Amino acid sequence: MQEQWLKIKTTWLGLSERDQRISVLCSVCLLLFFVYIMIWQPINNATYVLRKKLVAEQQTLAWMKATDKELRKVEASKRNTPSEGKATSLVLLMSVIQKQMNQAGLEQYLTQMKQVSNRSIEMHFQRAEFDKLLKSLIVLINEQNITIERMSVVNTDTLGIIN
Repeated sequence: MQEQWLKIKTTWLGLSERDQRISVLCSVCLLLFFVYIMIWQPINNATYVLRKKLVAEQQTLAWMKATDKELRKVEASKRNTPSEGKATSLVLLMSVIQKQMNQAGLEQYLTQMKQVSNRSIEMHFQRAEFDKLLKSLIVLINEQNITIERMSVVNTDTLGIIN
């Protein structure tokens, strides 16, 4: 190791002062280039990607807030109206829901519908179109005076398709 160092030192001292300055300048430029490529550029790219993702998430949040507000208005207005022409039993309501899902073209995505208690029905959808499902639920809320107590939505890899 010392022999190599001595050889480098001898070569360095053998260079003219001008060549030594050029070598130092090139070394500094090379070091700055590596810092840029290995540290600065990856951080800059990650920041750009996160900023784009943030904008998309903010747009989704704004849409979800607007939709939630609309659903709450519909739900509040339906609570105050009489329930004439509405399904009177859960079995009848389940058949009405099934009919609505068929009309909306969602029957193939409805994987499970069951009565959970005397006053509630649970439905499971796989790979359903979110917009169609939401419109169908709004129709059911309007026509049958039902309330959605809990809704869990999981994104899939395809835009607009949920579980």
